[in-house]
Amino acid sequence: RAVRRYLQPAFASHTLGWVGRYRPKKTEEMDQYQAAYTGYEMRGRMGLELQYDKILAGEGGHRLVRVDPVGYVHEEIGVSRQPVNGRDLLLTLDPKAQVAANHALEGKRGAFVVVDVRSGAVLAMASAPTFALTEQTTETYDELNKRADMPMLNRAVDGSYAPGSIVKPLIALAALECGAITPATTHVCTGRYRRYRLNIGCAKRWGHGKLALVEAIKFSCNPYFMDAGIEAKLSNIQPIFAAAGFGRRPAIDLPTAARGLLPSREYALRARGPREPWGLADTAFISIGQGLSVLTPLQAAMYTAAIANGGRVYRPFLVRSVLKANGGVWRNTAPVVETRLPIKPENLTVVQQGMHEVVSGEQGSGANAKNEVIDLAGKTGSAEVTHRDRPKTKNTWFIAFGPFTNPKYACAMVIEDGDSGGRTCAPRVKQFFIDWLGPPTPAE
Repeated sequence: RAVRRYLQPAFASHTLGWVGRYRPKKTEEMDQYQAAYTGYEMRGRMGLELQYDKILAGEGGHRLVRVDPVGYVHEEIGVSRQPVNGRDLLLTLDPKAQVAANHALEGKRGAFVVVDVRSGAVLAMASAPTFALTEQTTETYDELNKRADMPMLNRAVDGSYAPGSIVKPLIALAALECGAITPATTHVCTGRYRRYRLNIGCAKRWGHGKLALVEAIKFSCNPYFMDAGIEAKLSNIQPIFAAAGFGRRPAIDLPTAARGLLPSREYALRARGPREPWGLADTAFISIGQGLSVLTPLQAAMYTAAIANGGRVYRPFLVRSVLKANGGVWRNTAPVVETRLPIKPENLTVVQQGMHEVVSGEQGSGANAKNEVIDLAGKTGSAEVTHRDRPKTKNTWFIAFGPFTNPKYACAMVIEDGDSGGRTCAPRVKQFFIDWLGPPTPAE
């Protein structure tokens, strides 16, 4: 019988996936199958096991022999076929980073993705709650599927969330590129945005006062970005969002990945009808990550990496190499730039500086992520979620890249039903980098 061994049972369970018995559905296929095999073989059902099933499975062999009633083999009849071993996968996942990512989400519902900004390689991908692959049976599978906290959902790639304020760096880039603002453009935040018949509050109820762009990113000022977004107009925001990956399924080597939602007048028309076309309020709301825009943690990590690396949006990947049965390399994965953010270097530099102030600046919204291991630039976010049967909650975010002067890593964390991105996610991202990149403990 086949035996599977997992050194770390809950290690990247959603990403690795699992296998199950293959049962052909068509009668003629069943007849052919049973003529060649004595039992049902194991085939990939989820994650990388499903995506690379044909590569991993190899080919079964067979012998037809004559035996006596006792079971002794007397002769081999016909031509035997030797089994062919499958190939192996060498993943991009960093084991220590993956363990630290799982720990960062402990006790919460959410996801955490860490990527290499220079290639798009996924270094850690965690979804919580998770499950142990060693405990997967038909019964436990059904039980997990019935749970309200949906442990079977890979929130990192299939979880769709309103982004909240983590879109503000993109709004800043769109407004700078079209000339709606300059780095020196100021706005007086009184705690509410009262222009164009809008009346929308800021997270800081008494207001931030007079702010320029870097400070607005640092403090995550809603009125500043609503004003910047409205002045930039949807027609200039949309290309930045599209290049960043909104509304486009990431071409990652997994069976499924959500597309998210690219805000557009066409979608508003389909969703709400002609009586409620796109308006200024819609532009204001997408400028602070609410309303008609949705993305996944993987998408957020990839555009954060693009902000870090000069604007290149890489294709994310999990398999670094496919190895032959003898250990030689059959295929390597080369980095692929899918799109580029349509931005000028000087505008990107301003936004990067603002994100650095989020973590390192005095009273920055992400100051809880500051640590001695890696100099981070980041952005906090919180998005309200309306429920039918209970009060509103928040999905909280933190995106970051570092080291600031020579970026190598980018990450995105979302935690459901959190307090705020700065209080809920930022401390967990800090601890992740300490656990991953910090000095080894005596036990190690």
